[in-house]
Amino acid sequence: MPIVIPNQGEDSRPVPKQVQCLENGTDLFKMFEVDMNKFDSSQVRKSYHKMATFVHPDKLGREPTDADRARFTKLKQAYTVLMDEQLRAVSSTQQGTDSTASALLVLEGVLRKALFQSSQERSVEDMSVKPIREHAGKSLLEKYLPEVSGGKHKMGCAGVLVTPAVLDSTGSQTWDSILQANPWLKTTNLVAKPDQLIKRRGKAGLIAVNKTFDEAKQWVMDRMCKEQQVEHVTGQLNHFLVEPFVLHKQEQEHYICMLSHRYHDEILFYHEGGVDVGDVDAKAEKLELPFGETLTEAIV
Repeated sequence: MPIVIPNQGEDSRPVPKQVQCLENGTDLFKMFEVDMNKFDSSQVRKSYHKMATFVHPDKLGREPTDADRARFTKLKQAYTVLMDEQLRAVSSTQQGTDSTASALLVLEGVLRKALFQSSQERSVEDMSVKPIREHAGKSLLEKYLPEVSGGKHKMGCAGVLVTPAVLDSTGSQTWDSILQANPWLKTTNLVAKPDQLIKRRGKAGLIAVNKTFDEAKQWVMDRMCKEQQVEHVTGQLNHFLVEPFVLHKQEQEHYICMLSHRYHDEILFYHEGGVDVGDVDAKAEKLELPFGETLTEAIV
């Protein structure tokens, strides 16, 4: 649905050309004044704050309308897409369409593909709504993103899920078997963290960053099946994700969560992420996509 921009009778300030792009969302790069081939995240952030100063409901100097709130939501969606490498790649191939919708549509396609495959392998009783591990979500993107995007895009390495079996040298998973299956662990710096649906792991000191394989291994072993208090909850850490370390700036952090309910999927997104973001689920914008019909960019 087009976002209505208040006319001069409702808002006496001149409407910047960047903000006018929110009406159709056809060119995110033009909206944020960046070159598609020479991406500059600092310019994107600068442009975002410039537009937010104009369109934020609290900055209007009057009672905001539904159109005002919808326009600010669309700005945050566009910022989220442009600051993410994978979503930005989708939008760069969708000039002339609503590129924000195109990027979100690809992610929704991945979710529905994964759910369809899962339904073929599991009974109805097993198909209740359950959270999944970070490693499982990244593995779904790694597996289905190329197919859903027609081969145009791919997900980086999903990492390795380390289980308590590594405590037994004769177990089903050992550090030697992990290395044999994933030789890249020895050639790149790593991130290690619990993969147990724990929020704010960074705040709790539960993320090891820029480590060698031996350092990441020791960090995991020091915590595997040990009790750990996170905020007001105490429990054992027994599953860890080890993945490639990717150097990036704070402004490149963002949040996307996808949920599948009985009659619709739900995408949660927020234009910021990282250690200091706080309760991101409470801040996130929510987009519901219904089942039972073919999804299009217009619906998204």
